[in-house]
Amino acid sequence: MSFNVNNKFSVEGAQQLSTSELQTLSNLYLPLISGDALTLYLALMHLPRINHNKIVHTVLLDQIGITGPNFVRAREKLEGFGLLSTFEQVLTLESQWVYEMHAPIKSDEFLSDKLLVKVLINQVGESQFHWLKDNLLEQRPAIEGKNITKGFFDIIHEDNFDHIPELTPPRAFQTSPLKTAEVKNQPSLDLELMQSLLVSFNISKQDLQAISSDLMLWKRLYGLDELKLVQLIQKNIGVNHQINVKVIDQQLRNDFQNQQSQSVAAESKLKVENNVSKNKTDQKAPTSAVEQLFKQAKSLQPLEFLADIRNQTGGIISSSERNSIEQLIKYNRLPDEVINMEIYALSVLEKRTTLPRAVLESTYSDWSQAKLKTVQDVVAYLQKRERNLKNKQQTKKSTTYQKRPVETQPDWKNQHVTQVSDQEQEDLKRTLSQMDAKRKEKEKNNS
Repeated sequence: MSFNVNNKFSVEGAQQLSTSELQTLSNLYLPLISGDALTLYLALMHLPRINHNKIVHTVLLDQIGITGPNFVRAREKLEGFGLLSTFEQVLTLESQWVYEMHAPIKSDEFLSDKLLVKVLINQVGESQFHWLKDNLLEQRPAIEGKNITKGFFDIIHEDNFDHIPELTPPRAFQTSPLKTAEVKNQPSLDLELMQSLLVSFNISKQDLQAISSDLMLWKRLYGLDELKLVQLIQKNIGVNHQINVKVIDQQLRNDFQNQQSQSVAAESKLKVENNVSKNKTDQKAPTSAVEQLFKQAKSLQPLEFLADIRNQTGGIISSSERNSIEQLIKYNRLPDEVINMEIYALSVLEKRTTLPRAVLESTYSDWSQAKLKTVQDVVAYLQKRERNLKNKQQTKKSTTYQKRPVETQPDWKNQHVTQVSDQEQEDLKRTLSQMDAKRKEKEKNNS
């Protein structure tokens, strides 16, 4: 059922906001959610209770002076930035709604979240952002001397907890959408292993946790495992045992650009070898082209996947494309295999020679809202969109030319893949086989 201003609602989790929370709302959230959304949030958070009965939305809308459509837009802004969760309870003839309120995160947490910071800078500009950061963060002078503080497990050994039964909380904790999004699709990172390999360099687990977001990004962007990350850290430890994150990031960028140059030089040789091999044998491929595509999408990192596609045409990944893909990974709303399918759809199916940031983010947003999680979800989604487009075209054609016979359309519902021409199928097989050969050669060189 759709939303109606005559529906009733109730509020859960309302609380009195502290001065610091109000300061965070007005300085950091307000530029992102708009005045209507902030007004709605404060109204819901401090709404008087009428014997705990549900309230009709029209009462709330009259109180804050906005229309129904503006209310929905404001509510969605609050949901998107983790300030509100909405629950629809469908009744026999109508729906009723429950709004669960979430307190804003602290200023220091907000300003340390890379995604929120990026959105805020785009909204207010660099100078205003730095002014807010300087005025909202508590400036504490650094304490001189070496930190020799013992950690919890330094004095209480982990084996003391082996026989403690797992406790079940009385009520499941409801996390906000923002916190849920931060851990969704997050790859695993073995900080215990990394710390054990960095003991001799005086790097603690806390040091690694402080840069865990950067470690995650490098792992997903470049396909690095824990051992390679450890090697990078060992080579880039500065004074006072500080890890030079900026130096590592720049080094990875430079290495990736150099690998692209080497790949382009070696690509012509690889094509010749594949052509010779093709002439020698005419054996049928063990798997279909679509299965090979799925395998590549699941096994390669997004940058590596795009680099292999570009290598087939002699192209390279521009710095703006690399930054755009990095941003998609930071959004952390879609798994890497879905991002790879997005790259494939735009680069191969739509034959785009470049991937503008606006196009990447628009498609990413569309697929994220469609909740695509696997390569199979992507194929089903694209097939459904194609069917809808063909149905619209057929309806328009039937309306315009009513006297012309309507050609019966094939049943796309039961097909697993979209039909392509023989030439496109052959091109796909050739491209994927080259990508697979290149990947195996790379794995052989790294082993």
